[in-house]
Amino acid sequence: RRTQAFVLGRIEAEMSHLKELPSQARPIAELMERISVSFHEYNNAVDLLASLDRVTCSMREQPLPESREEFESRAVLFQILLELFLEIKKKFVEELSAEEIGKFWKENAC
Repeated sequence: RRTQAFVLGRIEAEMSHLKELPSQARPIAELMERISVSFHEYNNAVDLLASLDRVTCSMREQPLPESREEFESRAVLFQILLELFLEIKKKFVEELSAEEIGKFWKENAC
């Protein structure tokens, strides 16, 4: 939990550097909303990681920024994507024993 709070603090710090909101902000905001609704101890984060990969790939396919300001704003958004704590959750899940996995997901599958 401390690591998650630390990551959220870094995301907040990154957001303070945004000077404008490029169009790529919307899918990231939607992903963060989805995470806030579905991220809990019984969610193994696999679907959320797939959504994160789709948003990241979509950002990479976008045309290059046309101005320095747009470049900097998009760089901040990309950094926020990298900071999302889904990887932390995935790592946590990977370290669970078979008994713990059974306890968390067999009866409470998401």
